[in-house]
Amino acid sequence: MRHVLGIDRVVALICIAVAGLYLSASLGIAQGSFGDPLGPRAFPQILGALLILFSIITLVQPSARQAPATPLATLVAIAICAALVLGFILLLPVVGYAATSFLLFLGFLLTLREPLRLALLYAAGLTLLFYVVFTVLLQTYFPPTLLGRIF
Repeated sequence: MRHVLGIDRVVALICIAVAGLYLSASLGIAQGSFGDPLGPRAFPQILGALLILFSIITLVQPSARQAPATPLATLVAIAICAALVLGFILLLPVVGYAATSFLLFLGFLLTLREPLRLALLYAAGLTLLFYVVFTVLLQTYFPPTLLGRIF
């Protein structure tokens, strides 16, 4: 009987590797001030440790004998969403928050088969909502881009 490594275990191994890199990068964050017992690196380290913990749980849990195959349409939607996130990461420093976030939300909504008019409306609303939350409520401003400060 041949043992095939399931996709869940492959993803768990990838997550462990990414979490390890994330944890090693978090060690480069400066320690907090004398009065702060946790410091700024505590939250990233907690996230990295949780990712490793949940990935290990995924690795050791027994897998189903005959898991249903993932439909091709679902795999294509996952690939499209991954490409949208990669595009967002690459375009954010160049174009800025407003355009890249709008395109990301619009792409997600269209991938989920939302009608175009509603997708445009929701994408614009979500972009504005997150902009207001970060700039007004949290007082965090987005850095200027290569095209200048659009928002």
